[in-house]
Amino acid sequence: MTVSLIHLKRPLGASTPITIEELKAESCRWPLSDDPPWHFCGLPKAKGAYCAVHASVAYRGPGDKEKPE
Repeated sequence: MTVSLIHLKRPLGASTPITIEELKAESCRWPLSDDPPWHFCGLPKAKGAYCAVHASVAYRGPGDKEKPE
C-alpha cells in the first residue's frame, strides 16, 4: 500500500491548518495540500521542520518500513 505523504492527516487535537502567510519560525511545515491555496500543519516544531507526528514520518532510517494504517 502506497500512501501519499502530503495527504497524511493532521495529529489529533491539532488546530485549523495554516496558510503559507501564517507560517512562523516555530510552525510545522508539513504540507496538507498540493495545490493553491497551500496549507500547512502549523503545530509547534519538534524535530527539524516538523511537529513530532510528521517528523516520525519524514525522518525514518533506511531500514524502517511503512506502518500500515
